[in-house]
Amino acid sequence: MQIFDNITHQMLDKISSNVFDDQIEKLKEITCNVIMETDPLLGLLECDENKSYLNNLVTASQRYKYSESLRESLFEFWCYAGNAVDSFTSLSKYKIENCLIEIIKKVLHSDDWKVLATSSKILPLLAEAYPIAFLKEVENSIRYNKCGIYSALYYEEKKSHFYDFAYYLSEALGLLATYTDTFSRAGLCLVAFSGINEVFLDKIASVMMPWFPQTEVDVKVRKGFLKAAFIDYNDNTWKLLITLLPGQRTNSYPIRNPICLPQANIKNDRVEEQDYWAEISGLISLACVNTKGKANRYVDLISLMGNIRDVDRDEIRKVLKEEFSTFSDDDKYMIWVAIYDFVNKNRRFENFEWTLKENQLFLLVETLSEFEKEICFPKERLLFRNDQWQLLDHKRDYIDDEKKLFQNQVIATQRIFEQGIEFFFAFLDKIENLKVIGASSVHLEMSWKIWKYIPDIFKETDSKYIEFARSFIKEAFRNDKNYIKEYLKNEKPETTIKLYEILPITNEAISISKIVNIDLQKHYWGNVEVFGFNSEDEDLREYVIDRLVEYGRVDDVFRLLYSLVVINKKNIPTDYIAKVLLKCENNLDQTTETYIIVCFINIVENSDIDDELKIIIEWKYWGI
Repeated sequence: MQIFDNITHQMLDKISSNVFDDQIEKLKEITCNVIMETDPLLGLLECDENKSYLNNLVTASQRYKYSESLRESLFEFWCYAGNAVDSFTSLSKYKIENCLIEIIKKVLHSDDWKVLATSSKILPLLAEAYPIAFLKEVENSIRYNKCGIYSALYYEEKKSHFYDFAYYLSEALGLLATYTDTFSRAGLCLVAFSGINEVFLDKIASVMMPWFPQTEVDVKVRKGFLKAAFIDYNDNTWKLLITLLPGQRTNSYPIRNPICLPQANIKNDRVEEQDYWAEISGLISLACVNTKGKANRYVDLISLMGNIRDVDRDEIRKVLKEEFSTFSDDDKYMIWVAIYDFVNKNRRFENFEWTLKENQLFLLVETLSEFEKEICFPKERLLFRNDQWQLLDHKRDYIDDEKKLFQNQVIATQRIFEQGIEFFFAFLDKIENLKVIGASSVHLEMSWKIWKYIPDIFKETDSKYIEFARSFIKEAFRNDKNYIKEYLKNEKPETTIKLYEILPITNEAISISKIVNIDLQKHYWGNVEVFGFNSEDEDLREYVIDRLVEYGRVDDVFRLLYSLVVINKKNIPTDYIAKVLLKCENNLDQTTETYIIVCFINIVENSDIDDELKIIIEWKYWGI
């Protein structure tokens, strides 16, 4: 037994036989009172609102009866008592255990979050004092979802206070998981809580890490534990299993040492490589059993294939092939992409030590080809993924690489389009990056067939194809401004203004904005892109700026002015700049660069406009 120190141990041994029922009962009552006396600093903001924060702090500190040292010493005694019951010869049988049960319940099932937060540090001591009772109450909290520790872990508004609580609870359960008698129960509690806070997942993973296990139980017991955990906590256990596989964790943390319990008999010898890979094979087999019907779990395993042996990789591939045809098209594609990315990554970095060689990739490449036949246009879908960087060759010039990719995307779009317009729009539902396929669609030979659908898409503001349509319009404008202007002439103004909203400001757009209703005008000027506006027409420039000021786009006003005056060297009268500075509300967006405002103030100050006007502007922007 490892106790605090020899002197304390001897003293407690000496007095233990002279402790009687009424004395231990009294100590239990005192302990319960200590538990209920919470740290007043936790409720500091609930103190007297009429007092200053400092006064509340002083008042709170004066109200705290028990120091951390006193609390810890008290519970260290109970920790000793729970592990030396036979030394208390003057007590009734089971008296200490009954007292401990009541104390543990007092803490773990408290309805007061402050009790739980204040008692965080004593949780490992309570766990050591009476492990079976401690685990029972934790299990009850999980099983019946009572108030207390289970609900405390969900307190978002008090999250900072319960970080310590979660940490010390994981320390307590982690310690008990090192012993044979309590491994399974403590481990299941950790797995149950791991869905709430990852500190519990980290703890049980540290206990079970194949290359550095910190528990008395052997490999068979650990595997049996995982099988049982899958029954009650399937998703949480899957996360744990993945964490235990190679390449997921390269470090581990020591589990808390006991104060009173005997040290767990853990083998400190290095795990032999043969035993390690045997355990990993067992974990892979268990993983394969628990992937049935869950495509996302196959994706998890595929990402780990580079860190496991050929035989384990083949087992995953074999199980996947048996079930692949039962998945939906989207799930099949998700798995196919995972294999494609894995093979592509290994080929791209073929000269690195960690990559698989071509002969090791052969079966996966073969599987990739087989799966491709069962999926709706997988290679075409791949070209429109969100992560476009993955699609670049990385071996050619970057600009040429991008051009080549876009050409392939146009070719892929043409293939899809040839299946019919209904199929084309249905296929958009399978695309990750609608912007790219929207831009590609402009370059189709018969893109005019898509044009007639664009206005209808914009009529429904919540249309799932709106991103596609916006990209289509922008690319069409960039590709041929005159064509799109002629096309839009045939549309109703109410439709046209919505399309012009996503394009650079033009005379045509402004003309239409003047004839639509006030709501559409407001929407246009509130959302139109101002970047790149650079007109030679002074009246047009001032009209645009006045509208942006009118509709509250102050930050865009100053950025546009800066672009016109400083970057493009437009001759904008100083008195107009002063007028804009005065008209803008002083509610600048946080993204507005201060130097832009200062630049315009300096322009005004160095001009010959009225001095009184300069002073008004200086005072208005005093805080800049």
